[in-house]
Amino acid sequence: MSAESVIRKTHRIVAGLFLITFVPAAYFSFTGDPNSPHPLVYAPLLPLLLLTLTGTYQLVRPWTRRRRSPAGAAKP
Repeated sequence: MSAESVIRKTHRIVAGLFLITFVPAAYFSFTGDPNSPHPLVYAPLLPLLLLTLTGTYQLVRPWTRRRRSPAGAAKP
Protein backbone atom coordinates (compact mmCIF):
# COMPACT_ATOMS: atom_id res chain seq x y z
CA MET A 1 0.00 0.00 0.00
CA SER A 2 1.51 3.32 -1.04
CA ALA A 3 1.83 6.36 1.18
CA GLU A 4 -0.67 8.29 -0.94
CA SER A 5 -3.38 5.65 -0.52
CA VAL A 6 -2.75 5.57 3.24
CA ILE A 7 -3.09 9.35 3.45
CA ARG A 8 -6.24 9.28 1.32
CA LYS A 9 -7.81 6.56 3.52
CA THR A 10 -6.78 8.41 6.69
CA HIS A 11 -8.36 11.59 5.33
CA ARG A 12 -11.65 9.78 4.73
CA ILE A 13 -11.69 8.18 8.19
CA VAL A 14 -10.83 11.44 9.94
CA ALA A 15 -13.59 13.20 7.98
CA GLY A 16 -16.06 10.73 9.48
CA LEU A 17 -14.65 11.30 12.96
CA PHE A 18 -14.96 15.04 12.46
CA LEU A 19 -18.64 14.69 11.54
CA ILE A 20 -19.27 12.47 14.56
CA THR A 21 -17.61 14.90 16.99
CA PHE A 22 -19.07 18.03 15.44
CA VAL A 23 -22.71 17.36 16.35
CA PRO A 24 -22.20 16.96 20.14
CA ALA A 25 -19.77 19.88 20.18
CA ALA A 26 -22.29 22.11 18.44
CA TYR A 27 -25.01 21.01 20.87
CA PHE A 28 -22.92 21.78 23.94
CA SER A 29 -21.70 25.08 22.53
CA PHE A 30 -25.27 26.34 22.10
CA THR A 31 -26.76 24.93 25.30
CA GLY A 32 -23.89 25.54 27.72
CA ASP A 33 -22.79 28.53 29.73
CA PRO A 34 -20.99 31.00 27.43
CA ASN A 35 -18.49 31.97 30.16
CA SER A 36 -17.31 28.40 30.77
CA PRO A 37 -17.80 26.18 27.71
CA HIS A 38 -18.04 22.42 28.05
CA PRO A 39 -14.73 20.64 27.25
CA LEU A 40 -16.49 18.61 24.54
CA VAL A 41 -16.73 21.81 22.49
CA TYR A 42 -13.04 21.43 21.63
CA ALA A 43 -13.34 17.79 20.46
CA PRO A 44 -13.56 18.55 16.71
CA LEU A 45 -10.32 20.54 16.72
CA LEU A 46 -7.97 17.53 16.51
CA PRO A 47 -9.79 15.90 13.57
CA LEU A 48 -9.98 19.31 11.91
CA LEU A 49 -6.21 19.72 12.25
CA LEU A 50 -5.62 16.27 10.76
CA LEU A 51 -8.05 17.02 7.92
CA THR A 52 -6.18 20.24 7.19
CA LEU A 53 -2.81 18.48 7.08
CA THR A 54 -3.89 15.52 4.94
CA GLY A 55 -6.01 17.70 2.66
CA THR A 56 -3.16 20.12 2.09
CA TYR A 57 -0.86 17.22 1.26
CA GLN A 58 -3.37 15.87 -1.26
CA LEU A 59 -3.78 19.32 -2.79
CA VAL A 60 -0.06 20.08 -3.15
CA ARG A 61 1.15 16.61 -4.12
CA PRO A 62 0.18 16.77 -7.85
CA TRP A 63 1.93 20.13 -8.24
CA THR A 64 5.16 18.86 -6.71
CA ARG A 65 4.99 15.69 -8.80
CA ARG A 66 4.64 17.72 -12.02
CA ARG A 67 7.48 20.00 -11.01
CA ARG A 68 9.85 17.09 -10.36
CA SER A 69 9.07 15.24 -13.61
CA PRO A 70 11.16 15.95 -16.70
CA ALA A 71 9.70 18.47 -19.14
CA GLY A 72 9.38 15.93 -21.95
CA ALA A 73 7.49 13.42 -19.80
CA ALA A 74 4.64 15.78 -18.90
CA LYS A 75 1.23 14.42 -19.89
CA PRO A 76 -1.17 16.71 -21.78
